Amino acid sequence: MAVRQNTELFGLRDVKIRRLISDSPNVSAPTWGPAIDVPGAASLEIRPIIETQELRGDDALIAQHSQVLGADVRVTFVRTDLQVWAAVLGSSVETPDDDTASVTFGAGDELPYFRLDGLIEGTAEGLESVRYTIFKMRVTESELVNTDQQEFATLRIEGRAVVLEATSPEYNGKWGRQTHSTQHQDLGD
Repeated sequence: MAVRQNTELFGLRDVKIRRLISDSPNVSAPTWGPAIDVPGAASLEIRPIIETQELRGDDALIAQHSQVLGADVRVTFVRTDLQVWAAVLGSSVETPDDDTASVTFGAGDELPYFRLDGLIEGTAEGLESVRYTIFKMRVTESELVNTDQQEFATLRIEGRAVVLEATSPEYNGKWGRQTHSTQHQDLGD
C-alpha cells in the first residue's frame, strides 16, 4: 500500500537537535553531531518565510513573484536540559564535581547552526508518523525560563532556517523536509 500523502496531525511525539558539523559546497552531504533530545517538547511551529514582489502599473496589479527563502521555527518545551542549551547557544556543559553541572553564557558567544527534527503522530489509517526536519538553523531568540508563582516553567527556542550548501541535489539549496511514513520513525540517539 502506498503511503498516504494527507492526514490530520495529532500531538508532538519527539523533538531532537544535532549540531551542524559541516556543510560546504565541496562536500556531497552535510554532517551533524549526535542527536540531543529536547525533553518535554510541548509545541513546534514552522512558518515558511515568503518574499513577494509585485509589479504595478495602470492602477492595477500586473504580476506577482513569490518565493520561499527559509523558515522561522519555534519550539516550546517544559523540561530544561543543559545539553540542549549548550548545543544551541554555543557552549558546553561543565561538571566540576558530582554535585554540580552548568552551562555558562557570555556576550559575544558565536551561536552555532544545528538541525532540528520533530515527530508528529499521523491519524490516517496506515500512516504512523510525520517527520519535520530543518537541516540548518540558528537561534534568533530564546527564553531560558518563563515562570510565575505556582506555575510550571516553559522554555523556548526560536530560530531561522537557512539553506544548505552541498554538491548533492538532495541537500543543496534546501532548508527542510516533511516525511510521511507507514513505519515508526526514530529520530536517532
